Amino acid sequence: MDDSDAHKEVRAKVNDFMRDYMGHEPTPERTDNLNAMNIVDAWFNPEPQLIKHLIIIQMIASMIVCALMIIVEGQNMNPMEGMLSIILFMFMAAFTAVLYNRF
Repeated sequence: MDDSDAHKEVRAKVNDFMRDYMGHEPTPERTDNLNAMNIVDAWFNPEPQLIKHLIIIQMIASMIVCALMIIVEGQNMNPMEGMLSIILFMFMAAFTAVLYNRF
């Protein structure tokens, strides 16, 4: 049994109880999708598009930090270390593009 089916079954039982024993009419079903089940489901099973955006935001942030570290420490590097850091930075940029196309 699916969770949404179980939720609908419990909701129907509660509505029957409210109508039969309490004398209240059940509240009308909401047409929007804003409820606790949907919020929890969206939190633990996010959409692939959301994951794609989160990965890209994190990669952009890491590239900015890496670029700033290269700029700040560039004065203290010899030419070989500077060239190696720039090449590794470019590989990280290429990895970001590959990762973006993967999702």
